[in-house]
Amino acid sequence: MDWGGFAPSQKWRCLPQTPFFLFYRLRVLRIELASRCVAVAPQSHSFITSVMQTHSVVKHMGEYENTLKDIEKTLGIVPGFMKAIPKDVLMHDWPLMKKYQIGETAIPAKYREFIGLAIAANIKCPYCSLMHTAMATMNGATDKEIAEVAFLASYTARWSAMLHALQYNYNTFANEVHQIGEYAKKAAKKK
Repeated sequence: MDWGGFAPSQKWRCLPQTPFFLFYRLRVLRIELASRCVAVAPQSHSFITSVMQTHSVVKHMGEYENTLKDIEKTLGIVPGFMKAIPKDVLMHDWPLMKKYQIGETAIPAKYREFIGLAIAANIKCPYCSLMHTAMATMNGATDKEIAEVAFLASYTARWSAMLHALQYNYNTFANEVHQIGEYAKKAAKKK
Protein backbone atom coordinates (compact mmCIF):
# COMPACT_ATOMS: atom_id res chain seq x y z
CA MET A 1 0.00 0.00 0.00
CA ASP A 2 1.22 3.49 -0.84
CA TRP A 3 1.18 5.60 2.33
CA GLY A 4 2.03 8.82 0.52
CA GLY A 5 5.62 8.79 1.77
CA PHE A 6 4.56 7.75 5.28
CA ALA A 7 5.08 4.23 6.53
CA PRO A 8 3.67 3.50 10.00
CA SER A 9 6.25 2.21 12.41
CA GLN A 10 6.46 -1.57 12.75
CA LYS A 11 7.66 -1.39 16.36
CA TRP A 12 4.08 -1.46 17.67
CA ARG A 13 3.47 -5.05 16.64
CA CYS A 14 5.46 -6.39 19.59
CA LEU A 15 3.63 -4.37 22.27
CA PRO A 16 0.64 -5.81 24.12
CA GLN A 17 -2.70 -4.53 22.80
CA THR A 18 -4.00 -3.25 26.14
CA PRO A 19 -6.10 -0.08 26.29
CA PHE A 20 -3.12 1.91 27.62
CA PHE A 21 -0.84 0.87 24.75
CA LEU A 22 -3.61 1.36 22.16
CA PHE A 23 -4.18 4.89 23.46
CA TYR A 24 -0.41 5.59 23.50
CA ARG A 25 -0.07 4.19 19.98
CA LEU A 26 -2.87 6.42 18.74
CA ARG A 27 -1.22 9.54 20.22
CA VAL A 28 2.17 8.69 18.69
CA LEU A 29 0.62 8.00 15.29
CA ARG A 30 -1.18 11.35 15.38
CA ILE A 31 2.10 13.09 16.26
CA GLU A 32 3.95 11.27 13.46
CA LEU A 33 1.25 12.23 10.96
CA ALA A 34 1.21 15.85 12.06
CA SER A 35 5.02 16.17 12.09
CA ARG A 36 5.36 14.90 8.54
CA CYS A 37 2.51 17.11 7.25
CA VAL A 38 1.38 14.31 5.01
CA ALA A 39 -1.42 15.06 2.62
CA VAL A 40 -3.93 12.26 3.10
CA ALA A 41 -4.11 10.34 -0.13
CA PRO A 42 -7.23 8.31 -0.99
CA GLN A 43 -5.20 5.10 -0.54
CA SER A 44 -4.42 5.98 3.07
CA HIS A 45 -8.10 6.18 4.03
CA SER A 46 -8.03 2.69 5.55
CA PHE A 47 -5.04 3.66 7.72
CA ILE A 48 -6.80 6.81 8.99
CA THR A 49 -9.95 4.75 9.63
CA SER A 50 -7.85 2.25 11.58
CA VAL A 51 -6.40 5.05 13.73
CA MET A 52 -9.88 6.41 14.44
CA GLN A 53 -11.19 2.94 15.30
CA THR A 54 -8.27 2.46 17.73
CA HIS A 55 -9.25 5.70 19.46
CA SER A 56 -12.87 4.55 19.60
CA VAL A 57 -11.88 1.19 21.15
CA VAL A 58 -9.78 2.92 23.82
CA LYS A 59 -12.60 5.34 24.67
CA HIS A 60 -15.12 2.46 24.71
CA MET A 61 -12.92 0.40 27.06
CA GLY A 62 -12.69 3.31 29.52
CA GLU A 63 -16.47 3.80 29.53
CA TYR A 64 -17.02 0.05 29.98
CA GLU A 65 -14.58 -0.11 32.91
CA ASN A 66 -16.33 2.87 34.53
CA THR A 67 -19.68 1.13 34.07
CA LEU A 68 -18.37 -2.02 35.77
CA LYS A 69 -17.00 0.04 38.66
CA ASP A 70 -20.35 1.78 39.10
CA ILE A 71 -22.23 -1.53 39.05
CA GLU A 72 -19.91 -2.97 41.70
CA LYS A 73 -20.23 0.16 43.83
CA THR A 74 -24.04 -0.02 43.57
CA LEU A 75 -24.63 -3.79 43.87
CA GLY A 76 -21.53 -4.99 45.72
CA ILE A 77 -20.61 -7.26 42.78
CA VAL A 78 -20.79 -7.26 39.00
CA PRO A 79 -23.16 -10.16 38.28
CA GLY A 80 -21.99 -12.59 35.62
CA PHE A 81 -25.13 -12.05 33.54
CA MET A 82 -24.16 -8.38 33.18
CA LYS A 83 -20.65 -9.28 32.02
CA ALA A 84 -22.15 -11.76 29.53
CA ILE A 85 -24.09 -9.19 27.50
CA PRO A 86 -22.38 -7.04 24.87
CA LYS A 87 -20.38 -4.20 26.37
CA ASP A 88 -22.22 -1.45 24.51
CA VAL A 89 -25.57 -2.84 25.66
CA LEU A 90 -24.45 -2.86 29.29
CA MET A 91 -23.11 0.70 29.02
CA HIS A 92 -26.47 1.80 27.59
CA ASP A 93 -28.77 -0.21 29.89
CA TRP A 94 -27.01 0.19 33.25
CA PRO A 95 -27.86 3.89 33.71
CA LEU A 96 -31.50 3.11 32.87
CA MET A 97 -31.58 0.14 35.24
CA LYS A 98 -29.93 2.16 37.98
CA LYS A 99 -32.41 5.00 37.57
CA TYR A 100 -35.66 3.06 37.11
CA GLN A 101 -34.94 -0.14 39.02
CA ILE A 102 -32.88 1.15 41.94
CA GLY A 103 -33.32 4.92 42.04
CA GLU A 104 -36.18 7.14 43.09
CA THR A 105 -38.80 7.66 40.39
CA ALA A 106 -42.43 8.76 40.18
CA ILE A 107 -43.50 5.19 41.03
CA PRO A 108 -42.46 4.03 44.52
CA ALA A 109 -39.94 1.15 44.46
CA LYS A 110 -42.26 -1.47 45.97
CA TYR A 111 -44.92 -0.80 43.33
CA ARG A 112 -42.38 -0.84 40.50
CA GLU A 113 -41.35 -4.30 41.70
CA PHE A 114 -45.00 -5.40 41.82
CA ILE A 115 -45.35 -4.32 38.18
CA GLY A 116 -42.17 -6.20 37.27
CA LEU A 117 -43.36 -9.29 39.13
CA ALA A 118 -46.74 -9.24 37.36
CA ILE A 119 -45.00 -8.97 33.98
CA ALA A 120 -42.49 -11.68 34.91
CA ALA A 121 -45.33 -14.01 35.87
CA ASN A 122 -47.05 -13.46 32.53
CA ILE A 123 -43.93 -13.93 30.43
CA LYS A 124 -43.05 -16.89 32.65
CA CYS A 125 -39.52 -15.76 33.43
CA PRO A 126 -38.12 -17.43 36.57
CA TYR A 127 -35.14 -15.05 36.65
CA CYS A 128 -37.35 -11.96 36.60
CA SER A 129 -39.79 -13.47 39.11
CA LEU A 130 -36.96 -14.19 41.54
CA MET A 131 -35.40 -10.74 41.18
CA HIS A 132 -38.66 -8.76 41.40
CA THR A 133 -39.92 -10.80 44.38
CA ALA A 134 -36.62 -10.26 46.21
CA MET A 135 -36.56 -6.54 45.43
CA ALA A 136 -40.23 -6.08 46.36
CA THR A 137 -39.56 -7.79 49.69
CA MET A 138 -36.48 -5.63 50.21
CA ASN A 139 -38.72 -2.60 49.64
CA GLY A 140 -41.24 -3.69 52.27
CA ALA A 141 -43.63 -5.97 50.39
CA THR A 142 -45.41 -8.56 52.51
CA ASP A 143 -46.23 -12.13 51.52
CA LYS A 144 -49.90 -11.13 51.39
CA GLU A 145 -49.14 -8.32 48.91
CA ILE A 146 -47.02 -10.60 46.74
CA ALA A 147 -49.84 -13.18 46.72
CA GLU A 148 -52.25 -10.46 45.59
CA VAL A 149 -49.88 -9.41 42.80
CA ALA A 150 -49.71 -13.06 41.69
CA PHE A 151 -53.51 -13.24 41.59
CA LEU A 152 -53.84 -9.93 39.71
CA ALA A 153 -51.21 -11.01 37.18
CA SER A 154 -53.08 -14.25 36.51
CA TYR A 155 -56.46 -12.51 36.53
CA THR A 156 -55.43 -9.99 33.89
CA ALA A 157 -53.95 -12.73 31.70
CA ARG A 158 -57.04 -14.92 32.19
CA TRP A 159 -59.51 -12.22 31.15
CA SER A 160 -57.28 -11.21 28.27
CA ALA A 161 -57.29 -14.81 27.04
CA MET A 162 -61.08 -14.97 27.27
CA LEU A 163 -61.60 -11.67 25.42
CA HIS A 164 -59.19 -12.77 22.68
CA ALA A 165 -60.76 -16.23 22.39
CA LEU A 166 -64.21 -14.64 22.09
CA GLN A 167 -62.81 -12.15 19.57
CA TYR A 168 -64.84 -9.54 21.43
CA ASN A 169 -65.13 -6.29 19.51
CA TYR A 170 -62.53 -3.83 20.84
CA ASN A 171 -64.62 -0.70 20.16
CA THR A 172 -67.58 -2.21 22.02
CA PHE A 173 -65.25 -3.10 24.89
CA ALA A 174 -63.77 0.43 24.97
CA ASN A 175 -67.27 1.95 25.03
CA GLU A 176 -68.29 -0.35 27.90
CA VAL A 177 -65.15 0.53 29.88
CA HIS A 178 -66.01 4.22 29.45
CA GLN A 179 -69.59 3.59 30.66
CA ILE A 180 -68.33 1.70 33.73
CA GLY A 181 -65.90 4.56 34.49
CA GLU A 182 -68.67 7.17 34.29
CA TYR A 183 -70.91 5.11 36.58
CA ALA A 184 -68.05 4.64 39.10
CA LYS A 185 -67.41 8.43 39.16
CA LYS A 186 -71.09 9.14 39.87
CA ALA A 187 -71.21 6.47 42.56
CA ALA A 188 -68.07 7.88 44.23
CA LYS A 189 -69.62 11.37 44.37
CA LYS A 190 -72.69 9.99 46.18
CA LYS A 191 -70.57 8.62 49.01
